[in-house]
Parts: sequence; C-alpha cells; structure tokens
Amino acid sequence: ELRNAGAETLFKIVIRNMDSSSLTAESSSGNIQISSNGSQVDVKSASGNIALPSSGSMVISNTTVVSTSGDISLESTGGSLQMGVASTGGSVRLHAATEIGGSNGAAVDVVASALTAEAPNSITLDTAVSGANLSGPAGAPTTGNITLNNSGSLTLGTVNASGDVRVTTSTGVITLGRVVSDGATTLTAIGSGGGIADDGNGQTVSLMTGGAATLTTSGTIGTVNDPLSVN
Repeated sequence: ELRNAGAETLFKIVIRNMDSSSLTAESSSGNIQISSNGSQVDVKSASGNIALPSSGSMVISNTTVVSTSGDISLESTGGSLQMGVASTGGSVRLHAATEIGGSNGAAVDVVASALTAEAPNSITLDTAVSGANLSGPAGAPTTGNITLNNSGSLTLGTVNASGDVRVTTSTGVITLGRVVSDGATTLTAIGSGGGIADDGNGQTVSLMTGGAATLTTSGTIGTVNDPLSVN
C-alpha cells in the first residue's frame, strides 16, 4: 500500500510476480504510473493522471481506479482486461490483447467524459460516459461482439465490429458518428429524452451493418434536415 500527499510527486512503480497479489496506491495530486505482469489494483489520485500497463491479464478490483479530473489508461498487452470501476472527470482509455469485460456484474465499469476501448476479440461494458470509440486495435474491427450499456446520452464516434453491435442508453439520445458491424446492430434509447441521431459531421453513412439493424427509441430517429443514413 502506497500513499502520497505531495503535489509534484510521480509514482512510477514496476510490479513483478504479483499474479495472485494486489496493490493499493493513492496520491492526493501527483500522477501515478504502475507497470504489472498481472495483478489486482486499487488506485486513487485526486487530480493526476493514472496509467496502468500490464504484460499479463489485468483485473481491476471491485473497488476503484479514481482520478477526479485526470485521464486513466489501463492496458493489458498479454491478456484480457476485466473492469471493476474506473472513474474520472477526464477520459478513460482501455486496451487489451484479447478482450475487455466487466468483473463487477451489472454495476457501472467506467464513469468518464470520454471512453476509448480497443480489444481484438470482444468488448462488453456498463458505462456512464458522454462519448465512446469502440473497436479492435488501431480502429480495426473486433472479431467478436461489442456491447455497451450506458447511463445517459451517448455519442458514438467510431464503432467497428465483425460481430454484433449492441448499444443501450438508459436515458437520452444515442448520436452516431460511424458505426460498422458485419453482424446485427441493435441500438436502444427508450428512456426519458430518448432518440437516435446523426452527429452532423458529414459521414456518408452513419450505420453500416451486415445483418439486421434494430433501432428502438422513445423519441425520434434522425431529423428532416439530418436524416440517419443506414447501409
């Protein structure tokens, strides 16, 4: 367990041989960077950035990785990334060598202004984010499904999957940048203020799907001046 109250201190820690152990690190304002070959982590920073790269699979404990305003980066270069809770007023980036999933049941995995998640196999998350980009590495398609259950309005920048895409918001509008799926695509926004809209950024096609497209909302789909383009 490591704690820091200094404003300028950077935690930079390399963890080895911790496959069955856990680490707690806390900083009041400094950045935290931890490198691990596979461990459970509980990290808190009052305002700094948090970076957790791992050469093995990473399991974020059912407690939290928290930064009040900094960015959070969680990366597993040798396995899967199983989320507990990552929460920040900034952005969250998740990267895994296999898949990204949640380890805390139906509880929210990511709270952030923006989310970028990349994994070659599949992505399954419960979130409370304003924007999301979801794909394989470097924007390539995942081989499996992408599933996102979000609380509040959501803008999908780039979503790319060879499998199915399923995105649900509990309230608010789903706004599409470019969503591509070789399988079926299901977009659901049936809560208060629901709707499905185009982001208005000039994409020729907002939704490309190889299978069925099911769009369900309590409000409108597209507008007269900016209709939703589906292929």
